[in-house]
This record gives sequence, C-alpha cells and structure tokens, in this order.
Amino acid sequence: MPAGFTSMYADRLNQELSLRVVEARDGEVVMRGTVYVAPGELQCAVVRSGPTFSLRVRQAAKVSGHCPSVDVMFASVAMSAGPRAVGALLTGMGRDGADGLLDMRRA
Repeated sequence: MPAGFTSMYADRLNQELSLRVVEARDGEVVMRGTVYVAPGELQCAVVRSGPTFSLRVRQAAKVSGHCPSVDVMFASVAMSAGPRAVGALLTGMGRDGADGLLDMRRA
C-alpha cells in the first residue's frame, strides 16, 4: 500500500466499523479491540515487552514483494506470542502472508 493511503484507509474503516481502527505507530502498545493498519511503504511487526505487546514500524526492504508485508507481521507475531496467537489470512496479494501464517502455526 502506498504511503498516505493507509492513513485515509484507517480513518474510513474507523468510521464504518464498531472497532477502533488506526494507522499503526512505532512504539504503540497493542490494545484489545483495536485494528492496526500498517503504514504504507513501512514494515510493521509486533514485539513483546514483558506482559504487553507493542508495534515496531520501520523502513525495511520488501518481503514477498510487499511493503508492508503480512509475512513480516505474522512472523513477528509467531516469535512474540507463540502458541497464544491466532491469525487469519484475508489478503489476495499472491503468497504474502502464507509463510508467516505457517510460522504462527508452527509456533
């Protein structure tokens, strides 16, 4: 997704859904009931810090041909949450997310 688009996309979803939807920000603590949209042209990962999880949003290379990449997000969830994680792959962007979801399954 291109930079700039994801902010507008998150705002639009936030207006339409009963859940809170925001564009992910680096260092933000993950909160129950909130949907996070990875910013365009940045990779977004989940990291564990004690009992909480937070987001790491950084410039990085494309993975599976995408930035942001679902593979990056899912792989980080597998490492951070292990067997407590649940994932669903709803994208139609080729194979992006398939390897990361497999990482979650294996964890």
